[in-house]
Amino acid sequence: MKKIIVITLITLTVLVVGAIAYQIYLNDSRLTGRDWDGRIIDKMDAESRMGYFASGLRFEADSTVIPAVNYPALDSMVLVMKYHECDSFLYTINVLHYHPERNEEEEQVHAQNLAESFKQYFTEAGIVPRLLTAKGTSEKAQFYVDEDEPLDPSKPYHDMYIRIELPPLKR
Repeated sequence: MKKIIVITLITLTVLVVGAIAYQIYLNDSRLTGRDWDGRIIDKMDAESRMGYFASGLRFEADSTVIPAVNYPALDSMVLVMKYHECDSFLYTINVLHYHPERNEEEEQVHAQNLAESFKQYFTEAGIVPRLLTAKGTSEKAQFYVDEDEPLDPSKPYHDMYIRIELPPLKR
């Protein structure tokens, strides 16, 4: 009976020490960059969640003020950013905007200002500003055109998405 207890205790000790060593290995690999695949999976997870929340955003055609109806989705995006804070992802806030009554230059300025409004919202919510870049684009060709529903040139279009980049590894 004593042999069985001793063997069981030794087995449990080896399992616990192995689990602790494996956890230390994982933590160490995350810091040194050997776990590059894990960072890519984290990036894909964050992009997927951000895309889901961004898909429901609504804009005003002639305003750079973010409508309050977007706050729950934006707050969810902030939570994703904060969850991945240790990864130090770099976020580019892309706003695509097209309005038929503006020329290309005016539309570019409007799209950039709208992107800056999103950046300000995220910054005020606690995201570090150096991780955020705002980029507005005014090209109508950027919008997805469904073959069954062609783009109506008399109607304004807008979209917002966030591109996530992995920062260089620290060695």
